[in-house]
Amino acid sequence: MEELQDKNSYKVSRTEDKNAVKYFFERVQKEGSISESYNVVIPEENNV
Repeated sequence: MEELQDKNSYKVSRTEDKNAVKYFFERVQKEGSISESYNVVIPEENNV
């Protein structure tokens, strides 16, 4: 169990609505107490 607490953690989520697809990526480095996250928004193409 102690080994698992020393590992990095990762999270990825995706949401979608009529206007865009949204991604969230997060990485937490346990050893150096560093966290980084990214939000990506991809707009839906409107076929007009």
